Amino acid sequence: MVVYLTGFMGCGKSSVGRRLARALGYAFADTDHLVEKTAGKGIAAIFAEDGEAAFRHIEREVLQRTADMNRTVVATGGGMPCGEGNVEFMNAHGAVFYLKSSVGRLMGNLLAGDRSRRPKIAGLGNEELCEYVRTTLAAREERYAKATFTVECDSRSDYGIVAEIAACVAERQGGGAERVVTRPMREEEVPLLAEFLYDAIWQEDGAQALPRSVIRHPEIWAYIDGFETAEGDVCVVAEVSGVIVGAAWARRMHGYGFVANDMPELAVSVRRQWRGRGIGTRLVRELLMTLRDGGCKGVSLSVDRHNPAVEMYRRLGFGVVREDDSGYVMTLML
Repeated sequence: MVVYLTGFMGCGKSSVGRRLARALGYAFADTDHLVEKTAGKGIAAIFAEDGEAAFRHIEREVLQRTADMNRTVVATGGGMPCGEGNVEFMNAHGAVFYLKSSVGRLMGNLLAGDRSRRPKIAGLGNEELCEYVRTTLAAREERYAKATFTVECDSRSDYGIVAEIAACVAERQGGGAERVVTRPMREEEVPLLAEFLYDAIWQEDGAQALPRSVIRHPEIWAYIDGFETAEGDVCVVAEVSGVIVGAAWARRMHGYGFVANDMPELAVSVRRQWRGRGIGTRLVRELLMTLRDGGCKGVSLSVDRHNPAVEMYRRLGFGVVREDDSGYVMTLML
């Protein structure tokens, strides 16, 4: 499979692409670098000596060659989706992910980078750059939106963006619940809990999505703040074809589901495209066994009353000990 990353300059296609390739065990290619290799000179020189039309012609040739690549992540140039038929070509030959970013995020990345390598913005002042990004992004949005998948990048780390794309790729390759492996979370994977914390927040289908910054509210962030540094922190993950698609964790804290100081609170999260396959149940069972083996006597949790997970918790033996207008506090003695 070829995985194409599209989006405006500064959205992180190259940095995300390299990390994604490592996560998937794929090769990595950057179309801008391939254009330079084909032309025998840098992009700035192509624009200055031959013009943008020549650059776009070479870019199109490079894109067509990517169809012969396999197990490769391809970071595309910011203007590539605007070429006639380019997005359609990518959709036909691989999985296309649009890294959607706000003007503010793009500006922050562009101002921190080397603008001299980007002919379109090399001579612009900061105000001119902001206007260019704003107007050009608006003009290209319709083309970018033709990608198979859109990944919201604001307020997210490259690690989280990579995890979302990797999960989509694993699903598209035919991964199923029967291939799920549950295991303890590794130390280097702890940053991924921020992604799963957001996914753990119950949001009804069709409702306007909460901003990802919501997890930074102190009462929510407490569920993962400094995780694995506090005594009793435990986390297990679900992995499909080397990609983490779910996590369940517990820690002693005064959260929404607090019952007693010696009773840790449980949280579980499965990426949306992997829900309904029994992965959440497997994660919770694995976590409960880990807690029981560690001498824990009981566990609590908080769940929205409309969340289908309520029935899963009931099947696992949890009972309601407290309720309010929004949901239930449930416990299970181990």
